[in-house]
Amino acid sequence: MDKTFRKNMVWPVMLLAAGLMSGGCGKAEPFDASGYVESVLDANYHGEYEEYAGYRDISVEDAKEEIEESVDAQVEAELSDIDGMTEEGKDEYRALLAEMDKLMRYEVGQAEENKDESYQVPVTIEPVNIYQTLEQHSSDVTQEMLSQGEDPSTAEGFTRVLTESMRRAIDGVSYAEEETVEITVAQDASGAYGISDADMQKIADTMMPQ
Repeated sequence: MDKTFRKNMVWPVMLLAAGLMSGGCGKAEPFDASGYVESVLDANYHGEYEEYAGYRDISVEDAKEEIEESVDAQVEAELSDIDGMTEEGKDEYRALLAEMDKLMRYEVGQAEENKDESYQVPVTIEPVNIYQTLEQHSSDVTQEMLSQGEDPSTAEGFTRVLTESMRRAIDGVSYAEEETVEITVAQDASGAYGISDADMQKIADTMMPQ
């Protein structure tokens, strides 16, 4: 349950991702499953680490480092095939991902304890249209570059298409009607509580539908 989760989309000249990481936590008395879920979402999407660190029983600095290092590693892996992409371009990509994450809207409801001491937790989400508009923005930027005699297939061109498309999607963001998903917070073999990869996927798919 401590694995990093990232949702990926690949187009001819576009690769984008949104990060989510869930660390397990020991059970406090009483354990607040709703608070735990909210702390995970706040840490990953809104960059708010204090509550998450408390549930993990680690420092805020360690919680921040844990998530950022995981995201950085995956960004490097995602962009490793783009020859010549500068560190400046990668930094801009990371910054835009963080800006996109902050757009996520959700509300965690009251948890209900199951007989096996796991918890069902409702999360009400306002789906965002980021992924639904990125492909069109990518096509628009590509066509604009071609009309200006620029080559979008180069590393520099790819970087421009990637970052400009993300910027346009952020600036034109809109939200759909609320949807509620039910997720489970359960103990692993060591007794630590966490969220399964499948439920993490469910959250991300609902937040950013394709």
